[in-house]
Order: sequence, then structure tokens, then C-alpha cells
Amino acid sequence: MLSFFYNTCLMLLGLFAMPKFLLSWNKYKGTVLYRLGLKFPNLQLSSAPVIWIHAVSTGETKAATALVAQLQQAFPDIQIVVSNTTCTGHREAKKSLPQAKAHFFLPLDFSWVMRRLVKQISPNTLFLVESDFWFHLVCHVKKTGGKVVLVNGKISEHSYKRFRFFSYFTRRLFSLFDLFLVQNDTYFKRFSHFVDSSKIYVTGNLKWDITPDLLSLSQRNDLKAQLKLANKTIILASTHDPEEKWLLEKLDILWQLFPTLKVLIAPRHPERFQNVSSLLQRKNYSYALSSNPFQITGEEQVILIDQMGQLTNYYQVVDLAIVGGSFVAHIGGHNIFEPVSVGTPVLFGPHMHTQRDLQQQILQSQSGLEITLDSLVETISKLLSFPLSISSQNRSSMQGAAKKTIDLLQNVVELKAQAR
Repeated sequence: MLSFFYNTCLMLLGLFAMPKFLLSWNKYKGTVLYRLGLKFPNLQLSSAPVIWIHAVSTGETKAATALVAQLQQAFPDIQIVVSNTTCTGHREAKKSLPQAKAHFFLPLDFSWVMRRLVKQISPNTLFLVESDFWFHLVCHVKKTGGKVVLVNGKISEHSYKRFRFFSYFTRRLFSLFDLFLVQNDTYFKRFSHFVDSSKIYVTGNLKWDITPDLLSLSQRNDLKAQLKLANKTIILASTHDPEEKWLLEKLDILWQLFPTLKVLIAPRHPERFQNVSSLLQRKNYSYALSSNPFQITGEEQVILIDQMGQLTNYYQVVDLAIVGGSFVAHIGGHNIFEPVSVGTPVLFGPHMHTQRDLQQQILQSQSGLEITLDSLVETISKLLSFPLSISSQNRSSMQGAAKKTIDLLQNVVELKAQAR
């Protein structure tokens, strides 16, 4: 009965989402058959144990990379498959986890779709990264004898309220999990409202264990030369509408104080590149596109980053990063750890409710600052004159989540070969 009700709700939600989906057709057209469960990944799996990792988007996928490295050391014979929800997450998985036997989009969580997919993969263990919970996926993994583990777990304040409203369903879902490995004590308390606390352990945040893709000195110099960066440079990263407009209005004041200041803008979603370009044209900013380096003269105020998957590189050639999604309440922040991991101080806005743990740790390690739009000009002026120094010792004190995760998994996960 619960499964029938859940399937029905998914269908109704799908109907409501159809207009938005059709408007974004170009974004999804190459993945529709996979998302609807009409096409499945082509898997070439042996009888060796299978670990299935599901990570929604880029941030969750990067967190998973920190775990995979130690997983393969502890369990060298395992096969890994990775599923994602977003296109950016899928691209990151193919880039950061090339050793995976398959990279695919997770289809809609209908019972008949998940039954076929889980039977095909037959995972020994399913790892859900952070906070993406799918009822039929979990049910069918358990029915086939697999374990289900939440890693780097979190429940935002908003999600916690929603889960409490649907408390009966949440308890049923969470009762199927074998282990909850969460980021901090706050999440421990929230999960313990729905499941026995003996299943929950605080392991820390896997993102602190990520090994960044550092550029060599010559590579950094080459990228600076390509972008013609000779003076102070800041990047507005993972921005949403209308953050670019708001931030540029404040930067107009900064340009009076620092006339040679260069600003890179990297919108969160590629479909917004044209919108941001139009904004720069309307406001008469001189700008160039990163995808056309021959167009860059060095005299531009702004360089629009209109390419995906290179944000880590750009963080390494700027003096300061401002991470978006944190000045608009409905987003709640993005990955502020990434710039810090490559030694670049980070600024972020007041709306960080989806990244509360990272926010507290960044502030604690003195690797970044929380600002408002009103304090932005004064703060950046000070930091451009007296830069923050990021201590590697402070960063290392936050690490260790991957090792704690592996230590706990050894007691729960049985990785045995099986017939296929």
C-alpha cells in the first residue's frame, strides 16, 4: 500500500514538473530515456563485490572521491558504479572517478524501474551521499540482500521539518538503513528523531579529505597568461540570478578604489551563461569569454567563465573567491570548501543553511568570512590590501572523516563475491 501511494505521488509530481521539464528540454534531452527508466546502463560486471555510490550533484560526488580512495585500499577487489541526478554531477563523476565500472543517471524512483535496475547491478552495498533518499531504491537493495549506508550524512533545517511532517514515511524509510555516518552532532540529533541512535555515528565531513587537483606553478602561470591576469583578481563562483546583478553593483564601488581589479564570473548553471552575458552588455561592462582566449585583451573588467568543470583551476589563480547561492535565501549556499582546499580565501553570504557544517568549519579555521551585500565593499577592500592567510594546519585538523567511515564500514559491510 505504501509503495502504491508513493508511486502515485511520484506520477503526480511528474505531471506538475512537466512544463518546467519541457522548458529545459535542451538540458535533459540526451538523458531522458535513462531518467525515465526506459534505458539502463550497459554494465560489464564480474562476480567481485559491487559498491554502488549515489551522489546527487558535484559537491556530493567530490565528497565521494575522498571515500573511494580509502575504500579501494580497504577492499581492493571491489567494483564501483556511480549514479548521479544532475548533469554537472555526472560530468564530475566521470572526471574524478574514472575507475568506476559505470557512470549513469539515477532514474525516477518508481518501483518497477528500481526493481530492474537493482537486479541488474545487484550491489553488495549502496552508499547514499549526504541527503538523497529514495524509497524504492533502498527497498529493492535490501530485498536483494544488500546493505544500505548513508555517508557524509546531513539533514538541513528545512528538510528536517519536512521529514517530521511525513514522520511515518520517514521512519519506514530510515529503518531500512544499516548505518548512518553523519557530519556533526546536529545531524546526529536530527536523524535520531527517526531511527535508533545505535545506527548513527558522527564521522566528520568528507569534503575536508578531498585531495584537490592542484596546478603546477607553470600551469598556474599559463592560465594567468591566457586570461591576462596581471593585477588583483576575484571570482564570483556558482552564482544564481539575481546575484550577479547585486554583486556587480557593489563592485562598481570597488572599481573606483581598485581600477585594475579583474573579476571572473562563473554562473552555477551553463544555461545562464547567455543571461549573464546579456546583463554585462546592458550594464556596459567590458568583458570577454573564457572560451575565447584570443578575444581577451587584458583591459576587460570581467571575464565570464562560460565553461564547466574548470572551477578548481580558476580558484588557483585568483586572490579571493566569493561563492554564490549564499545571497539568495532559496538556495542556501554552495561548496565553500573548494577554494579553501587550494589555498584561496572565501567569502560567502548569510544564507548558508544547506552548508551549515562547512560554514562553521570554514569560520573556525579562519579560512573565510561571512558577509552581507552591505559589508562586501569594505571587507573585500581590506582583504585585497591585507589578505587572509590560510593555515594548512587548521585544514588538516578537520580531516579524517574518510578513515572514520572506513573503520565503521569494516564492522557492517560484507563484501563477498557473488554469481551473476
